[in-house]
Parts: sequence; C-alpha cells; structure tokens
Amino acid sequence: MQTSLSNQCPECAGTLVQKTITHDLRFEGRLYSFHDVPARVCAACGAAYLDAPVLKQIEATFKRRREPEQYLKVPAFSFDRLSA
Repeated sequence: MQTSLSNQCPECAGTLVQKTITHDLRFEGRLYSFHDVPARVCAACGAAYLDAPVLKQIEATFKRRREPEQYLKVPAFSFDRLSA
C-alpha cells in the first residue's frame, strides 16, 4: 500500500512532482472547481493526488458553506446526442 508521502505513482510507478492544479469535483449534485490546489502529479501518466490536509481544507469549504469567488459557465453534452 502506498503512503501519502510516496514519490512513486501508484498507477504507473512514474515520479510524482509537486504542482498546483485545478481540481473539479461534484458535491450534492453540483460541480465545483478549485483553482491553485497543491497536488502531486505523475510526470509519466498525469494522475494527480491530493494529500489529506488539502482534502480536509476542501471538505471544510463545504461544511462552512463559503461563498465562491466566482461562478463559471460549463459546457454540457448528452452522450447519446454526440453521434448526431
């Protein structure tokens, strides 16, 4: 089992490097986007991993019901209509 401080990607065994990313997630049926999130990203496959303190801070944002800094418009597609 991988530890949270491992420098090896559990998906492909590539090297994890510290970066900031945009992390999108769904919560209670709504899409949220977090910018400038510290993450460890695999240099080989691009998989991103967030450490526990980062996830806890994101979770606390929902618990405190903070007002977002901005609202974004997101394009949406229905898969069954893509071939039309």
